[in-house]
Amino acid sequence: MTLTVYRVEVDRKKCIACGTCYSSGSVLFEPDGAGYARVVGGKTDELRSFRVFNDENMETASSTAGYCPASAITVTEGEDAKSK
Repeated sequence: MTLTVYRVEVDRKKCIACGTCYSSGSVLFEPDGAGYARVVGGKTDELRSFRVFNDENMETASSTAGYCPASAITVTEGEDAKSK
């Protein structure tokens, strides 16, 4: 098992609260009280929700980002993940 450092970010201005990311079974996303996506355990405000991970779920994060109809989710891998 290879651990990867990556950052998951939800652009909450783009998010349309469709639930695709958190209803897909992903452990990385959850809804807020209004149904908008946020990153589990991340920092969240009205503009974005993000967290840096160091685990084996990067492929899941990238796949989930690809399913987002609003393109509101970005995944950044490696050292760039820590610097934003």
